[in-house]
Amino acid sequence: MLNNSGPRYKRSELEKRVNKDILWSFCILLILCAIGAILSAVYLKSYPDLTKVPFLVYSWDKDFNVDFDCFVNFWSYIIVLQVLIPISLYVSIEIIKLGQIYFISKDINLYYEPLDKPIECRALNIPEELGQIEYVLSDKTGTLTENKMIFRRCFAGGLDCGTSHDNPTGFEINIDYGFRKNVALSLDKHLETGLAKAANEEDDDVYHFLVNMALCNTVVVNSVPHQDNLDESGIQVFQEIELADEIPECPETPKSLGSPDRPTPPSHIHDLTLFTWKAQQLPLMPLQLLRLVRKVLSILLSQRRRNTSRF
Repeated sequence: MLNNSGPRYKRSELEKRVNKDILWSFCILLILCAIGAILSAVYLKSYPDLTKVPFLVYSWDKDFNVDFDCFVNFWSYIIVLQVLIPISLYVSIEIIKLGQIYFISKDINLYYEPLDKPIECRALNIPEELGQIEYVLSDKTGTLTENKMIFRRCFAGGLDCGTSHDNPTGFEINIDYGFRKNVALSLDKHLETGLAKAANEEDDDVYHFLVNMALCNTVVVNSVPHQDNLDESGIQVFQEIELADEIPECPETPKSLGSPDRPTPPSHIHDLTLFTWKAQQLPLMPLQLLRLVRKVLSILLSQRRRNTSRF
């Protein structure tokens, strides 16, 4: 029942400010009209004989009433001073909005070629809100924005495996991400050395970093498992992971950078979604952070198979 209040009308900041100014103008109009009506009554009552009031012919009438004349003068001043209310300003603003909407809909830079559709402006207050950022909403998964992310830089084993745009080092390689052909990626020397060592040493930090990035992109650390209330003074810390399925660039990046691709037999592929809830919790240690996903997956697989091969 709370959602049946009808559609909400979104007012722009300019419209809110104009409405506030009009309220003040209306209050000033009432004050001026009241002052004029009161002064007119004081002026009429200052004459003992109303027939001698200059420029007031109707005061000669025997039924003339000063209080009623004050009431009539109040509404007369409303008609005279009604120009304080900028009604024409509203009309001018709406016409200007309509013209701006027309030019926005005809802008070639806002044309969406895949669907062959121009931009659709469904409200007249769109031009007023352009360039006025009040709230920044971020979409982590990219479900709504369809993010196209490219691997640029990483930090593994205490080394910054990446280069800044101002002072590039290393060399560039072309990577095919599917949605963007031949993307130039600057490969850092630390990352190059780590990938070269990964062929012989599986304990290399860079190798495990890329493996973890390919397997998982989300790690939620909670003091108490499956509870929203966190105990900051807790001793034991638990990790809850979620396998990445919304970022295809994570598993593709290590392979594109030259990480060793080991063939996986069909018997080593398991459906983890059926028994993820059985995962045991691991205490968080500083040296186990980069290998967190690897160890958690090993524990998950050990519940189905006792003899689990090393990843």
